[in-house]
Amino acid sequence: MGSEVHYSVENGVAVIRMTRGAENALVPDMRAELVDALKQAIADGDVSALTLSGLGRVFSSGIDLEEYNSGLQQPWVTDVCQVIESSPKPVVASLHGAALGAGFELALSAHARVAEAETKVGLPEARLGMLPGGGGTQRLPRLVGAQASLKMLLSGQVYPVDDPMLAPVFARIVAGDPISVAIDLAGRLAQAGGWGRTAEADIGFSDPTGYQRAIQSVRAKLTPSDTLEAEILRCVEAAQLLPFDQALEVERTLFEARRKSSAARGIRHAFAAERRARGMPDLTGIMAKDVKKVVIIGTAPSHADLAVAALNRGKSVTLLASEPQEADAIAARVGEIYQSALQRGRIDIIDRDARLRELSAGDDRSAILDADLILDSGGVVIAHTKAKPDAAWCVLDEAQPSQTRANEVGNPTMALRVYRPAYIPRLAEIATNPDSPTEAVARAVSYFSGQGATVLRVRERPGLLGHTLSAILNRAALILVRSGADVETVDSAAEELGFVRGPFHQMDAGGLQHSLQLIEHVIGTDAAAPELDLLRARVGLMASGDVAGTGFYATQGEASVVDPGLRAWLETWRSGQIDLKADLSKVEGPSIQVALHAAIVNAAVRMIENGDVLRASDIDLCLVKGYGFDRTKGGPLLWADIQGLLPLLRTMKALKPLSEIWQAHPRIEEMVKNGQRFFS
Repeated sequence: MGSEVHYSVENGVAVIRMTRGAENALVPDMRAELVDALKQAIADGDVSALTLSGLGRVFSSGIDLEEYNSGLQQPWVTDVCQVIESSPKPVVASLHGAALGAGFELALSAHARVAEAETKVGLPEARLGMLPGGGGTQRLPRLVGAQASLKMLLSGQVYPVDDPMLAPVFARIVAGDPISVAIDLAGRLAQAGGWGRTAEADIGFSDPTGYQRAIQSVRAKLTPSDTLEAEILRCVEAAQLLPFDQALEVERTLFEARRKSSAARGIRHAFAAERRARGMPDLTGIMAKDVKKVVIIGTAPSHADLAVAALNRGKSVTLLASEPQEADAIAARVGEIYQSALQRGRIDIIDRDARLRELSAGDDRSAILDADLILDSGGVVIAHTKAKPDAAWCVLDEAQPSQTRANEVGNPTMALRVYRPAYIPRLAEIATNPDSPTEAVARAVSYFSGQGATVLRVRERPGLLGHTLSAILNRAALILVRSGADVETVDSAAEELGFVRGPFHQMDAGGLQHSLQLIEHVIGTDAAAPELDLLRARVGLMASGDVAGTGFYATQGEASVVDPGLRAWLETWRSGQIDLKADLSKVEGPSIQVALHAAIVNAAVRMIENGDVLRASDIDLCLVKGYGFDRTKGGPLLWADIQGLLPLLRTMKALKPLSEIWQAHPRIEEMVKNGQRFFS
């Protein structure tokens, strides 16, 4: 036997254990070894029954995502399930920890299942833009019916094994290790001489009308865009209407088409990028200490949300400002947030008051002395008040360079950006200095990860990662409009590319003055960027009251439309720019969408080559989670792989005279020449 499957015999029962690390991912080699072990047990005259279990943290986490991208290898999951289900000797699956995706499908193909009480099961493929490909859409409905199956399949959620809807799935649910119970049950089934096969089960079809009612109820709610949901529904309906083998072929056909789709690939890429982001080599083996006391320094708009996020997790929070009344104002805002939550029924008065008791505000710097986490937006003089050696002192990105602040306060610091809404953060960027204590970095990463945020490690530079990419998008948009394109055309192109909102909508939402300051923060106020004159001119008009609305757009009822006077204003403004005659001809050839994409990809390659990020997938993840880039496209770098780099390179060469942002990085030329991609 190979090293990833352990085989033994106890009391005439073959005990087959998956032993591939903590997760028991069903990689091809282990699937092959499983088939060999199953066949060995079936052929062994001294074996009367079989059990299947997993060593490690879980029974099995399912298929390794990389196999979906590289192509399925034999034996596939359906082959393993077929060997299990068709076994002439009873097979009992012994589950612990979790059985997910193909791991749960293996268990469903067994003749009976025993589970430890804390085990979670699920078919999470829908969350990856996929549907199960190992018979899950066929065997589960035969046991639990359409309603419960669709609930699991469409949500992709995991459920505890003691959930009432899963009662028909498990023969026994036990406290402690279930393997001895599984061995005993397998032996008793062998002695009885009879056991059921899931493919032949009909308990889930006991109410045919109810089964169809559940199908039709879901079908009535589907929209034309719900293609994955429609495919899952078709499989569950086929389970009732077709013989098992034919219905299984329906699942396999839809699964294979879905696996090859760019949408599923994009979602898998984004999911894998989140997992990769957790890999931080310098923190390997470091056990992060808990954060109990948080000090928030300054008066940035995000401070109330940061305080709420900490209080919601049971932390003690001190708001520290130059003047007590400034800190009191933030505390009042925190109170308003909790009052609103109370009125909406999201929290009760006891919890609200308990959390607010952990909040204090003032100007006493001594709070820093025993803080575990310090969130600092600057603006408050700290006269070398020494924090604990393992305290995480984080300087918010827009404040100032973290090393500058470190010199002011006399403590090691790191740069931080927490994406809004900060009270339920989706994403955070952390940039360390050479003197940032590893324990402090681990503490900060653990704190924000514990809030549910994905944490990206980046190199410190003005704007960190997200603001830098956003500045490039906004600059490209301004250059194109300066050169003759329409605002709405550029925004539509950005949305077609994958952004949830176009750059001009985004600049309006953030405030034009603030958007201008962010771009200047990223590129420096002395940088040659004539496109910013357009933004400055618009800011000036708004400041003078000559422009109504928010900037480039105006509100009409509930709709947002391009400011009616914008087109005429732009024509007048462009006529005063002496260098635009050469520019106008350049923007007419390339697609606006490709031009925006090319600018982002070019900037991303520069950042990768400069070591500003740990990995290319972090850039895609940043734009997907932080800026709402279409998850089905995976991010602009994966989308460049799918669409091809050559059109982007051609656009860079065409638009290079407009700005250095389209000056193609040599690495892009090399990738095109050698047929390379960002991701294999």
